[in-house]
Amino acid sequence: MSITITRQDRGFLLESRVKVPRQREDVFDVFANAYNLDELTPPALRFEILTPDPIVMRAGLRLDYRLRLRGVPFRWQSEIAAWEPPRRFVEYDVPGGAIAHMLFVSGELRRIFDYRAKRLFALLELPG
Repeated sequence: MSITITRQDRGFLLESRVKVPRQREDVFDVFANAYNLDELTPPALRFEILTPDPIVMRAGLRLDYRLRLRGVPFRWQSEIAAWEPPRRFVEYDVPGGAIAHMLFVSGELRRIFDYRAKRLFALLELPG
């Protein structure tokens, strides 16, 4: 597994690569279902989606949720800036810019996506 985070003109781009013995479309479907975010997020974050049903993933979709970061509860909103099944959808920006990203967000995202890689195998019922 590899995770890279790069600065973009309007935020950051997170790229996570995991080698999974399944078709890309099958794996992408796990991430395309917003309700799987709970299963793919470390329990310590106490993730809860607040966006009402139905949630149809698409460019421009805004997802509202509640979580805890380092024990501090807060609400967050994610916008799906790019939606290109089965290739990508994770671009993001952070209030506070590069400094907030470096101090609070980057390390947490790496831990979250490391956890997601492990959970992905369980959700796809694969060994590993």
